[in-house]
Amino acid sequence: LVGFSLINIVWFETRSLILRQDTDVVSAEDFSDVSKEPRACPNIYYIILDGYVGNDVLTKSLDYDNSSFLEQLAQRGFFVADQSRSNYWKTLLSLPSSMNFDYLDDLAKRVGIESGDKKPLREHLANNRVFSFLKRYGYSTVAFASGFRWSELRDADVYMSEGVWSLNDFSGELVYNTPIAALIELFTNQSFQHILHRRRVLYSFEHLPDTLQMQPPIFVFAHIVCPHSPFVFDQTGRPAGPVRSPADYPEMYVRQLKYVNKRVTELVDELFANSAQRPIIILQADHGLRWKLNRDEPKKNTPRIYKECFSILNAYYLPDYDYSQLYNSISPVNTFRVIFNHYFGAEFELVKDESYFSTKALPYNFINVTAELNKELK
Repeated sequence: LVGFSLINIVWFETRSLILRQDTDVVSAEDFSDVSKEPRACPNIYYIILDGYVGNDVLTKSLDYDNSSFLEQLAQRGFFVADQSRSNYWKTLLSLPSSMNFDYLDDLAKRVGIESGDKKPLREHLANNRVFSFLKRYGYSTVAFASGFRWSELRDADVYMSEGVWSLNDFSGELVYNTPIAALIELFTNQSFQHILHRRRVLYSFEHLPDTLQMQPPIFVFAHIVCPHSPFVFDQTGRPAGPVRSPADYPEMYVRQLKYVNKRVTELVDELFANSAQRPIIILQADHGLRWKLNRDEPKKNTPRIYKECFSILNAYYLPDYDYSQLYNSISPVNTFRVIFNHYFGAEFELVKDESYFSTKALPYNFINVTAELNKELK
């Protein structure tokens, strides 16, 4: 039995290695056509709030109006793209796309649309074009532990985590199946996994301002897995109660989102108050709500379900308040095209804002669902 498993493992890993050797690593020389005289080199904060859905869906599907929070952002000088959608339906696809400011079609061609190997996606994110572009201008890169192993950018110049408490989802699951987790739950009356998740989220919010002590310019990548489940906060930040049934999800999601709103406004105010030069801040979700999404059979997903899945929070603060290149329906694939064009004299053409679905088994076999989303708008 072990022998048969080893044969399959070796075959899969060997094939994956061959495919990954064909994946190009981006270097600064790839941007030789870009101006070497940027307008400014402010610190850049790219804060991904996982699963933060747009207000249109919050209002229609969850009966919660998030306008108050969006107005607070606008009062602080943010541009809120209130019709924004994610380009892909899951983090594993969204972040490699946004951090390379391009769709994943070329990667899919190299790997093969029949492949289920997710490692090329992780490497595409690790060797991303945003880091490479900014290093040309002397930026240092900072990444925060997310607990989601596919978005851990440990090769950043500075990797910030809480040590043992920053176990990722895989390591945390291993510990969860040991007596250690049982003992922790016995004495705290909380799930070990939920304790880990709370600490990771809180660590990011509490220590993002620490980056202000670093030598500028810096690019900060913070993937905060919240308000996405698990639901570990109520609206005041206290531990949330257990989810007793799927009917509890909407209310618990909204409570957790309210707490995230509070921490985000506090964070923004602290970054503004203590920055020698106002930073660029991007608050962006990687996808929306997926509770009703059928991940294996696309034909069972309605335009309404796709709308819930792809609608996202997407807000930008630019220090010079020049939002002429931004627009309400901008999607993550164009985020850094606009930023780099505006501040660094780049000439990246904007691409169409489209949304793609693929099944769990075939992540590279993309289906364009933009038309379906547009139907729901009508």
